[in-house]
Amino acid sequence: MQSYHKYKYYISFLDDNSSHSWISLLKKKSDSKVASKQFIAMVKTQYNTTIGEWIPDNGGEYVDKDYVKLLKDEGIEIQQSVPSQPQMNGRVECFNHTINEKAESMHHQACLPDSWWEFSILHANYLYNCTPV
Repeated sequence: MQSYHKYKYYISFLDDNSSHSWISLLKKKSDSKVASKQFIAMVKTQYNTTIGEWIPDNGGEYVDKDYVKLLKDEGIEIQQSVPSQPQMNGRVECFNHTINEKAESMHHQACLPDSWWEFSILHANYLYNCTPV
């Protein structure tokens, strides 16, 4: 469903080391490349570090040759999970499930219109990052 600001999807980024997460809203799945490029730049600028490994699922947008080239040009090692085996990337799968559950619960409890899902997703991510690990 299209959100209040015309988004249809989101991409999540989870740091295995710190457990900190980020979410970018997308209008179309092909925007994931731009969102990833912006995320990589943000990590370099804000945290003065580089990303060593990237573990995407097997979504079509992540196996695109331009997407793979973007990661390789940044010197990032790609650890591709096996198709139909989401447990190989279990931590991120669990994170996405947690965010979706939190967002849906808040959305339902607040009686928000369906198109306001983007606010629930972003707030669920905020709460995830504020919760001590």
